[in-house]
Amino acid sequence: MKRSTLAVLCLTLLAAGCADLLEPAAAVVGGEKIPESQLNAAVEEFEDTECPLLEEQGVDQQEGARQLEQRLLSDLIRRHVLEAEARELDVELPTSEAVTEEIDLVKAEFETPEEFEQELVNQCVTEQQVRDITYLRKLEEAVRTEATADVSPSAEDLRDFYNENVDQFQETRVAHIVVTNLPSAKKLASQLQAAPTGRVDKLFEKLARENSLDVATGKRGGDLGYVDPQTAAPQILATIQELDEGQISDPVQTQEGYEIIRLTDKRVMPFEAARPRIEEELGGQEIDAAWLRWLVDAYNEADIKVNPRYGQLDPESQTVVNTGLGDVPGADLQPTPSLTPTPATQPTP
Repeated sequence: MKRSTLAVLCLTLLAAGCADLLEPAAAVVGGEKIPESQLNAAVEEFEDTECPLLEEQGVDQQEGARQLEQRLLSDLIRRHVLEAEARELDVELPTSEAVTEEIDLVKAEFETPEEFEQELVNQCVTEQQVRDITYLRKLEEAVRTEATADVSPSAEDLRDFYNENVDQFQETRVAHIVVTNLPSAKKLASQLQAAPTGRVDKLFEKLARENSLDVATGKRGGDLGYVDPQTAAPQILATIQELDEGQISDPVQTQEGYEIIRLTDKRVMPFEAARPRIEEELGGQEIDAAWLRWLVDAYNEADIKVNPRYGQLDPESQTVVNTGLGDVPGADLQPTPSLTPTPATQPTP
């Protein structure tokens, strides 16, 4: 019996990787195969170990393995798509040294190497998987930066946002006196609240200089200047919102001690002062939206085919899911915290 042409070719080229040619594909991205073996080893290792995280969330091993399999494939597809786009955009791929440097920073948060290793066990991942995740995240950051480089809100958009959200840019000027104990704070507050309106300014300045633990503001009569509601401590902000101009608060307990607060002025932050904050907030929203559109387009153009054994690709979320999300075992499992937001992909250089 004659051997088929393909069989003869495989025997001849076996050392050159013909076996890989015949290996079943988990997915194909732009003509490049993701072999099932890249998933199988990780899933088999997972099935042979106990995962405390799954036990905490009430997910059995079979459901966890299915979810891991789909996440692994999702990451592998994402890596193929982003690396191809990086080449198109002339973006350098993350180096092994850069990945190692970031992993070392994570390790430095643990007192001993053993504690780091235990955390890997707790998170149900290996150090190589953490490297792979770090590589993928750094790759995405680099591609995203280049792909959205020209995205920024217009001057008109910034001004419209300011006008439509003017309440967010209210500023109040306050003064305070900080003391160590509540009896002293109550005494000072009562003295100020009982003083005639015309004497409060000078009396507050005098008491601040003589009593406040905040020496720097005490020298200025307790003046804190205009307080941005976005940066004020919650207790201070709540107190300020209840005060009328010129009014003295009752003592407020904060991390510094007990504070007596006086509201001295209210105004709307000028547009130019608010502009950097608006640019950051509005620009971030526009970049997020532009990146998602770009990513969906990249996936749609990548000619991705997923082996039905693993489910199907959802371009909107860029994840592999079953035909019905409700049928995916462990679909409600929360993402792994701390070290690893998702399982790993393929080995990183």
